[in-house]
Amino acid sequence: MISVSGALEKAGDFRVLVLPEGALMAEALALALRAAGFDVRLAVACPAQGALNVIDAVSPDIALIDLGHGQCLGGRREGEERCATQDPRCVSALLDGLRSRQLSAIVVVDQIALPIVSDVVEMGIGGVVTASEGMEKVMAMIDRRRAAESVMGDAERIELLRQLADGTMQSARAMLSRLTRREREVLLALARGQTPSVIAENTELSVETVRSHIRAIRQKLRVTSQLSAVALVYQAGWLSGPPAER
Repeated sequence: MISVSGALEKAGDFRVLVLPEGALMAEALALALRAAGFDVRLAVACPAQGALNVIDAVSPDIALIDLGHGQCLGGRREGEERCATQDPRCVSALLDGLRSRQLSAIVVVDQIALPIVSDVVEMGIGGVVTASEGMEKVMAMIDRRRAAESVMGDAERIELLRQLADGTMQSARAMLSRLTRREREVLLALARGQTPSVIAENTELSVETVRSHIRAIRQKLRVTSQLSAVALVYQAGWLSGPPAER
């Protein structure tokens, strides 16, 4: 935290826009930044265009965005089990707007293992902080931005992407563990480009039985298409290593 008066005066010239107004985490971050001497503004995050209009009017030096559990801006508010009322497209629109304006952002999430985190890192719009990492890391990133440095260094970005890849693999393997041995064999065959008729011939099953397995696979993996099920095979690394029995 900033303690000396000279640094506080300098911090007052640095403007931080915190989104979304009303979210518990965002409000707490805004209070901490004001206590550190920063010029802090708050804005409602959705619809995204309204937030972008505020950004154009305020011209912040950096944006601090509370994404909660990644599905909608701000995560859960007090008394809510989930933020079902927000449109997840608002997040994408806001991030796209930040990138087009070349405005750095610090995104706060509940956990690293969220798809939106990889989007933020790959877009290169700023840094990612988990709620458990707290204000110290947020302040460190802001200090980097004030020094005209990248909010997240290359080494830190690469390490975060590695963690995301590992998390994606573990998540995919956990989902695939729901399948029976035969269902795994069928799914691996699909991933290798085999048709149901070819799979039936190779496994001595009827085509209808193979199709029944495919339906069961989609239901257990909670995916809407065969392509999505095959994508999990690649995410789990099955085709480059573990056999079906794993």
